[in-house]
Formats: sequence, structure tokens, C-alpha cells
Amino acid sequence: ANTSGTGNTAVGHSTLSAITTNSDCTAVGHNALLLCTGNNNTAVGSAALDALTTGANCTALGSFALTANTAADMTAVGFGALTSNTSGIQSTAVGRSALSAISTNSNCTAVGYFTLAFNTGNENTAVGSASLDANTSGTRNSALGYNTLSANVTSNDCTAVGHNALALNTADDNTAVGSAALDTNTGGTSNTALGTNALTACNNGNANTAIGTNTLTGVVNNLANTALGSAAMQNGNGTRNVAVGAFAFQNSTFGNRNIAVGASALNATTTGSENIAIGDLALSSITTVSELVAVGRSALSTNTTGVRNTAVGHKTLQFISTGSDCTSVGYQALQFNTAAEITAVGSAALDANTSGTRNSALGYNTLSAITTGDDCTAMGHQALLVNTAAEITAVGSASLDANTSGLRNTGVGYNTLSAITAGDDCTAIGHNALAVNTSSEITAVGSASLDANTSGTRNTAVGYNTLSAIVTGNDCTAVGHNALALNTSNNNTAVGSGALDSNTSGGSNTAVGWNALGAN
Repeated sequence: ANTSGTGNTAVGHSTLSAITTNSDCTAVGHNALLLCTGNNNTAVGSAALDALTTGANCTALGSFALTANTAADMTAVGFGALTSNTSGIQSTAVGRSALSAISTNSNCTAVGYFTLAFNTGNENTAVGSASLDANTSGTRNSALGYNTLSANVTSNDCTAVGHNALALNTADDNTAVGSAALDTNTGGTSNTALGTNALTACNNGNANTAIGTNTLTGVVNNLANTALGSAAMQNGNGTRNVAVGAFAFQNSTFGNRNIAVGASALNATTTGSENIAIGDLALSSITTVSELVAVGRSALSTNTTGVRNTAVGHKTLQFISTGSDCTSVGYQALQFNTAAEITAVGSAALDANTSGTRNSALGYNTLSAITTGDDCTAMGHQALLVNTAAEITAVGSASLDANTSGLRNTGVGYNTLSAITAGDDCTAIGHNALAVNTSSEITAVGSASLDANTSGTRNTAVGYNTLSAIVTGNDCTAVGHNALALNTSNNNTAVGSGALDSNTSGGSNTAVGWNALGAN
């Protein structure tokens, strides 16, 4: 019937038999483009595009490809591809029976054997043999890879990239990228899996995110887990966990509300819950313990059964295993500790402590030499710096910083008892009190009180500048402002402001009252 049409090619019985004035059409095969009167159409195969009338810009390659189509701008390559399409527009099908059931729906792309074969939904994309092959009314789905989203029927807004990704999915809003990612998911929604085998066992779990090879492979019906890193939370089946880093939280089975950030952080935990581990190898040895906090590389890394421990800082509490109720904040604080009920705040605080218990340290390098001593308290820069003894209290910068084996000493104030090493039972309260003392059984309360005493013993000073000149004298008592301020001898007692304040070498004096024996 062609009259003035140009650039047309027809090979086969009844091909292009209705065309008259239209141009640039090619038909090869029995009845190909049988009813066509449009332009720029190409049909190769028996009955290909045989129902097309005025539609233009269509391409059909394969028997029965686009055989029912009447719309424009369609492409079908493969036997039966887009065979049922009538008025749907802007769809592309490549592969045997690809998009073969679609009729009026639009904007679908199918590449591969039987891809989107039963689809009647809109805006679906499938690339790969059998991908989205069961989909009927599901919309806005994307599948790339063999068997991806192959069980999806009515679900929407799913994306699958990789061999068998989301293969059994029937739910909405899931994203899987990677071979076997989310491949057993059926009813779980709002899951995201990126990586080979990511979330591979998830069945009805919701709102899980897995990024990395073998991440969250143990989650089945759980929700709100997040894993980022190779094998992160690999065996996990708990809820509301966060694992970031290779092998982080790897062996968890039923732990809940854990946070692991760092390579191998919390990677031995099985059923422990509400733990926080941030840093490479942090809390990497616990299995069933809960409510631990470790922030810093190797923090609490050997803790196994210890409970209620908190470690913040590089290698803090690194070697504790069974000790409990320890708190450590600062670089290497309590690094070698294995005991219980220890508190260390400050860089290198209590960093050598091993089995000493009930110790507390606050400040840089405080109690940094103690190993086995118990019941010590240090607060202030380098307080009790080299101490190894027990039952010592130091509050103030450099307080008792030279004490090694002295017992039952107490220093409160800057530089108090800072020279003592082995003396026992000394108490110093006030700026520089007993600053150079090395002896025992001394009590000084007040700024500069007994601040020159070295080897004098059994002296007691209460008040500003009391007994401040004594060096080696013994058995003196001074109570009051400047009392016995210049004294260097023995066995003197002064009670009252200025009492015996001029006495230097006189001994065995007693003065009670304001300025008593002040000129003596």
C-alpha cells in the first residue's frame, strides 16, 4: 500500500502492508509492522509490532516482541518481550519474555531472561536473568543481578544490586547491594545492606543497616542494628546495636543496645548488653558482661568478667580482666591494673597499679608508681607520684610526690609533705606545710607550718607560720598565728597568737595566751 513513503524496508509476508506515506520503517518477519502507519519503527521477528498503527520510534527485535503495542517510543529485544504492552509508554525490554505481562504501565526497564515478566507496576528497573520476575504491581523497584528481587510481587521502593540480592523479598523500602545481600529477607522493611552476604540471614528484621562484607549476617528478626565494616556484628542477632569497624562486635549473638566503634571493638561479646566500646580493640575480650564503657585504643581490651568498669583514654585499664568497679580517664591511666574499686583521672594516673585496691587518683601522673598498695587517695599534679605504700592521702599539686614507702600520711595543700619518702603517720594541711619533712609522727595545719622541718619528730603545729623555722627539733607543739615561728629546739609548747614567736634555741618552755613569752 506504500505510495510516497521513503526509506522503508520490508522483508516477509504482510510486512508493512498498511503503510502508505510514512517513512524510515524496517520490518523483517511474518506480519512484522503489519498495521503500521507511523514513522521510524523497526521490527525484526514474526508478528513483531504487528498491532502498531500510528505509534512512532519503536524498536522490536524478536518474535512477538511488542506484538500488542500501540504506543510510541518503545524498545523490545527478545522473544515475547513487551508482548502484552498496549498503551504503556517509555518502557524498554531486552531478553526473552522480558516485561511480557505489562500492558498500560510505563517507564519500566527490563534486561535479562524473564526479567519483570509478570510486572504490571510502574517505574521498575530490572537487569539480570530472573530479576523481579515475579513482580506484579510493585512500583519503583530496581534490581541488578541474577535472581535479584525475584520473589517480589507487590512491594515498593526496593533496590537490589548483586547476585541473589533480596531474592526472597516481599516487603517495602529495602536496599541491598552485594552478592546474597538480604537474600533471605521476606517481611522485613527499611533495611539497608551493602556488601557480600550483608544481612544475609535477615528474615523479618526491620530498620537494620549493614555496610561491609559479612556484616550483620546473623540478624534474623531483629531491628534497628547498624554495622559498618568487614564482618562487623557478623553473628549478631540482638537489637539496637551499633558496630563500626572491621570485626567490631563480630561474635555477638543476642546482645542489645551495644555500641562498638573501632576494629575488633567488642568482638568477643556474645550476650553482653549496653556496653560502649570506642577504639581499636576496645573491650575486645568480654563475652557476657554488660554496662561497660571503654573509649580509646585497647581500653579495657582484656576485661572478661569485670563489671561496672569505665575506661576513657589510650590503653586505659588495658590489662584488667576480672576486677570490677574501676574508673579510668586519661592516657594509660590504670593501664596495668587488675584490682577492683580503683578510680584514676588524669594522664598516667595509677598507670603502674596492678593489684592495689580502693585507690583514687586525680591529676597528671598521680599515684603513677604504686603497684600493690591499697586505700590511697591522690588529687593534684604529680601527687603521690612515686608512692608504693598504702593508706596515703595527698590533695594538692606535688603533695607527697616523693613518698615511696611512708605509711598513713596525709597531705592537703600545694607541696605538702613533698620531700617525705619513708616517714609514717604525718599530717600536713596548708600551703607548703611540712614541705621538706622526712621524719614521722608530725602534724602541721596552716600555711607554711613546719615548712622547714626535716628530721624533727613528734611535732605539732596549728596556725599560719607555726614552727616554720624548726628543722631537727622534736616534741614541740604550737597552736596559733606565728606561734614558735623561729623555734629550732625541743620540748616547747606554745598556745596563742605570737606565743614564743621569738624563741630560737630555748627548750622545755610552755606559753599559753596571746604573745605569751613572745620575747623569750
